[in-house]
Amino acid sequence: MYSKDFNEISENIQLLRNEVDEKLAERLKLDLLERIYKRLYSFDCNECNKVINELDDQVRELRNKRGLLDKEELKQHTKKIEAMKLHLQKDHKLVPEGYYTSIYISIGVSLGLIFGLTLFHNVALGLPIGMAVGVGVGSGLDADAKKKGKVI
Repeated sequence: MYSKDFNEISENIQLLRNEVDEKLAERLKLDLLERIYKRLYSFDCNECNKVINELDDQVRELRNKRGLLDKEELKQHTKKIEAMKLHLQKDHKLVPEGYYTSIYISIGVSLGLIFGLTLFHNVALGLPIGMAVGVGVGSGLDADAKKKGKVI
């Protein structure tokens, strides 16, 4: 079904990573791009197939430019990555790394603040307790999602 070979695109991403410096590789989000590509390839979806072809063209274009991008091209690249990520999140129910931790930290801090003020009459005591609970629950859910293969 896929018109592009998995190894060919992965190799192109690796070659691009080797051609650009570390700072630019980080700005191009090559690690995320590679993870997104692997996840896209694991699904049998027409939209994923279309995105894989676009991804291959994009990586080839980046390699041809040798990483010399202006701000507008970098913005377009970032938008394409976000669109791919959004497709995986909406249609395939995947979550980004650290998703649950970030959500549950804020919930834990909120609850810690409430309980710190009402039960302990001390914000300084409730806040770290709530944050610790949030980090614990969020990390557990992130680990569970990773184990189930639901992380981008």
